[in-house]
Amino acid sequence: MALLPLLFEDYDLLEVAPPSAESHRRHVQLSDRCCLLEQPLQRWYTLLDSTAPKPLPPFIRVQEERSTISGDEDFFVFEVSDYNLAATLAFYWATCNLLHCTMRMTMSKLHAFSDFSRDLPAHINPKYYAHKIAQSVEYFLRREMGLLGPQLFAFPKGVALMCFMVWKDPDD
Repeated sequence: MALLPLLFEDYDLLEVAPPSAESHRRHVQLSDRCCLLEQPLQRWYTLLDSTAPKPLPPFIRVQEERSTISGDEDFFVFEVSDYNLAATLAFYWATCNLLHCTMRMTMSKLHAFSDFSRDLPAHINPKYYAHKIAQSVEYFLRREMGLLGPQLFAFPKGVALMCFMVWKDPDD
């Protein structure tokens, strides 16, 4: 995921560029690059799932309970016995969140400046991962985590907060 900063830089440059055929072409390229990065990220999760001590259900739905947190979002109790795995999952969620935010913002620009009609797949939802991060706060702030839990969790938590600030829905 070393390519993510390059995507962010390209997005920032496009934000200040005036609307033109060239900026439209660059938005399309950025959207394509985001989609290309999303595929190996999901493959990486599948590999993590296959090597975890206990296989994780798709999209890490651990000890699920149905809830009305955000429409049809699932509420889950984040309980993982391996702290390294837990930290890895939190960073995975943050990475997915950042990538999905970039994809959504890029696509919204394309729709605003043209009749670009390609839509994102339904699973591209930054708030999904932000909810996962928010629901794991209690786990990372446990006393047995010591100072390491809150320090390692600061980045994923910040990413989730940024997402909630950017993607405000009137129904939330």
